[in-house]
Amino acid sequence: MSEDEQDRTHAETTPTTTDQPVAVDDSDRSSLDRLVDDLRRVAGMRSPKALRDAHLPALTTYLDEPDDPDRRLDGVRRVITHGLEDIDDPQFRAAAEALFAFGDNRWTPLRQRGERASAPFNCSFDAYRRARRSTGVSLLDETVHQLARAVEARSPSGPGAAAGGPTRTTHDDPEAPDGAAGRTRPPLGGRRAGLFAALVVLVVVIVVAAVAVVTRHDSNAGDAAPDTVDAAASGTTTPGSATTASATNRCHPIGDTSDPALAAYRVPFDTQVDQLTPPGEAEPCGGSPVRRWDQLVIQPLVTDGTAAGVLVATDPDHVLLMTQAEFDSYHQIGGKDGTRAQAVAGLPRRRATSASGKVWLIITDHGAMASAGVDQPGYYLGDVVWTRWHANGEDAGAWGMPASNPLNNAVGYYQDFSKGRLTLSYSGT
Repeated sequence: MSEDEQDRTHAETTPTTTDQPVAVDDSDRSSLDRLVDDLRRVAGMRSPKALRDAHLPALTTYLDEPDDPDRRLDGVRRVITHGLEDIDDPQFRAAAEALFAFGDNRWTPLRQRGERASAPFNCSFDAYRRARRSTGVSLLDETVHQLARAVEARSPSGPGAAAGGPTRTTHDDPEAPDGAAGRTRPPLGGRRAGLFAALVVLVVVIVVAAVAVVTRHDSNAGDAAPDTVDAAASGTTTPGSATTASATNRCHPIGDTSDPALAAYRVPFDTQVDQLTPPGEAEPCGGSPVRRWDQLVIQPLVTDGTAAGVLVATDPDHVLLMTQAEFDSYHQIGGKDGTRAQAVAGLPRRRATSASGKVWLIITDHGAMASAGVDQPGYYLGDVVWTRWHANGEDAGAWGMPASNPLNNAVGYYQDFSKGRLTLSYSGT
């Protein structure tokens, strides 16, 4: 198959965004929306030749010499690079750079770049490109639109120049002009701010209602045993298990907490669940209130009484949704009682995938946890073992996939892999 055929096949079989477009005024169709369409095509391209020869009518209007195919690649590179620099939101800027930046990874498959793009949002690529119930668009859609608006505002040779030159448009400027249309509308970031405010109000209403329910429950103490306690609070279960919900038959709102120090986690937790729940599916609820587990803040999730994962946060700006299998695997690092997991592995920081795209990774302070799928149990690779496994090709290398957690014997630590066993002496050799 030729290089051009590969690019066409990849573009046809790899959806770059959801089918639901961002709501944009029809008068913008000749500029912003057409530019978005071109950028979506660029995101799926796999070679410089495909980009040089592609028909990109909106994007080429921003080039100095749009009719010169030999200079098109440099022109597109310059326009996109400038646009990336002008995205104000750090999460979306990092995501757009992973998808579009002309670095060493630019011509890798879209899914590989997509996994890096989704990392700032602590979700998988599938969740990143899935439409959110709150906005009707995906994080991927929003990333492309942020880049398109930055390109439109920055490039003096683009459609905005006809209206007297571009004006810097940011997600903090809801009155910025919309290109040649000469109209104004809130950009995506402005709508996100409005959504954020509405979400805060909704969470407050839910919390107030929950407090009222608890108050009524306490006033009718004769209807239930007065000494009922959450199993997890008594220290008898895994911190993120669903036992809490089954013990009290209660479904807590996402972010529910009576601890004022944890109130800052309400909106981030609720937003994370909202982003990762497909439209048409019921959101999970909390199996218990938000609480601390050593250095982490967590809330187990349940759906119809079944464990649905655990929200894990190092701080309100860094929230990770682990599946139940992932959380159970992390909890048991260093011992099944969970008391040493954070000390041994460090705190979970972000998601990633192996170079093959077949292994899910959760990067921690002292290594990584690897699993054959996001719903599969994971095995911990610590410090020097993680470094060597990564340098030796990860799951596609000579060692293969980890098949056990690190264990120890009289000689040192050992760990099984699908293609053998690694032994590490206590002295580190």
